[in-house]
Amino acid sequence: MPRRVTSAAEVVALLREDGYCILENAGTSQTEAAALPRRIFGETLAAAPEPAEVSQRILGARGINKDDTFRAHTDGHAYGDLFPDFFLLLCAHASEKGGGNFVIDGYSVIDSLAAAADTAWVAKALEETPIEQTSRVPSITPVVLRAPDGRRALRCRLSGPPAAFAAQRVSPNSDNPDQDSRMLAIYHEAVETAAQAADRIYLKPGDALVVDNYRMFHGRDPYTDPSRLLWRCWIWTSASRGVPRAELHSTPGNTAGVVCSDEAPSKKQRVEATTKQWRRELMRSDQYYKFGRTQMENAMNQLQEVSGSELLSKIRQNGFRLTVGDVTFVLAESYGFCWGVERAVAMAYEARDFFPDKNIWVTNEIIHNPSVNSNLSDKGMRFVETTSDGGKDYSGVEEGDVVILPAFGASIDEMALLKERNVQIVDTTCPWVSKVWASVERSKDKDHTAIIHGKYDHEETVATKSFAEKYIVLKNMTEAEYVAAYMLGQGDKEEFMAKFSKAMSPGFDPDLDLDRVGVANQTTMLKGETELIGKLFERTLIKKYGPQNINEHFMSFNTICDATQERQDAMYKMFGAEYEADRHHRKEERL
Repeated sequence: MPRRVTSAAEVVALLREDGYCILENAGTSQTEAAALPRRIFGETLAAAPEPAEVSQRILGARGINKDDTFRAHTDGHAYGDLFPDFFLLLCAHASEKGGGNFVIDGYSVIDSLAAAADTAWVAKALEETPIEQTSRVPSITPVVLRAPDGRRALRCRLSGPPAAFAAQRVSPNSDNPDQDSRMLAIYHEAVETAAQAADRIYLKPGDALVVDNYRMFHGRDPYTDPSRLLWRCWIWTSASRGVPRAELHSTPGNTAGVVCSDEAPSKKQRVEATTKQWRRELMRSDQYYKFGRTQMENAMNQLQEVSGSELLSKIRQNGFRLTVGDVTFVLAESYGFCWGVERAVAMAYEARDFFPDKNIWVTNEIIHNPSVNSNLSDKGMRFVETTSDGGKDYSGVEEGDVVILPAFGASIDEMALLKERNVQIVDTTCPWVSKVWASVERSKDKDHTAIIHGKYDHEETVATKSFAEKYIVLKNMTEAEYVAAYMLGQGDKEEFMAKFSKAMSPGFDPDLDLDRVGVANQTTMLKGETELIGKLFERTLIKKYGPQNINEHFMSFNTICDATQERQDAMYKMFGAEYEADRHHRKEERL
């Protein structure tokens, strides 16, 4: 059982000896929880985000239910290899029945494996064999890492429940998958055995359970009272392996930071895994459903039978103009669904035919067309609902279900969550959208900030942002001109931060992050405006750094799809108009 103390000054010594302890009379509020990291760790505290609510209300939506045993794990997998080295749980309201916490000494588990002749190889392999531990930030690294002071940093994640967790698993790049699978099975069995034998800790209001997250594994038993409430705070000290650079959260659903090259483990310990590589590995997995050519042809034929109308056919046959009485109908010469949209809808139809008895979910509207989405609903498909804060409620999606990613894609966070849920993924993402993601990846590789021409809350741009480390989303030329002027020393930082507060990556600093930029776009934006924005930033950086240095500071990508351009041109032709770019050209010349 953990030792109990009443003074925060006594906690660190007990953590060194035992790996955990309880600080009594620590309070019950979130504010009191927020003050504890500094009280306990003093000047050695490097970072401690706001405490997160641990309750059935918050965690139930993620598949973490009060009726399940919360199996042994370490915290902070969302931060990849830079997970916190300590955490605390402050009890605000305890359940009258159940809810006992348990804590396991991970060092003892591995040392016991090392001491037995038949499992000594497992202990050694756990420190040398990279395994798949990706949650949100890609991570393919050994179970046992090392802190700068040589301290072992362990991670543990067993399979569900909770279903929201992804268990540690064999790397797709493994040289010996069978042996690595056996290694993990022996390790997890040893942890599970220790969990069953561990004493249960029943926290009362005011108790703060403080735990060494590098050494100890923890979990909890089922409980009855849905109002049970704890405050959890993840803690990074100066002895940790590093603090993620982006904004930090103690909430599982929030996006974590990105592993930075100067903070990452050594080459011996770490296999590089970019978001692009992570998606490629997902596409190669058994969870990712792959359509054959015959299937796609059948699906496209099925779509042809239900699309179009007699009136559209008549207008087209009559040279795209048709007069009926006093009304003249004019049709753009390029109209209707583009290839990417047709492909997405056809794949959704084929998914229904291929999985007739499965629950099928669509993460959002398959495309922005009410008739198409209504038709899919009639086929028994369900749509993941949007929450009040703009997120998505995946609580209904269960292991074995089929989930369709829409034409405009899904974020890395969503794909990671679906991978954790062990669902069958049907990916209808338009290849042109994937091209944008690849462009953002290339800009990230060169340490450029992604300037994305789009709408920050549009589903496609939400997905694109997840592939970037640093980004700012600009809706139009006016916003681009504002940013360009700031780059040349004109403007107020406080005003800038307020103006783009919802359109920047966490921790974005315009004084640092606009030094090197790459321009990409939401594929549905006007090509003419995207091109002008690219030229604007190119000219701005030439003026700031000189033409001889432009390649170091600026990258531009042609990421607008041909179908969008064809429909734009057809619309202008239909009205006898052209894109009004002269005003923007004149403003650009004055910079």
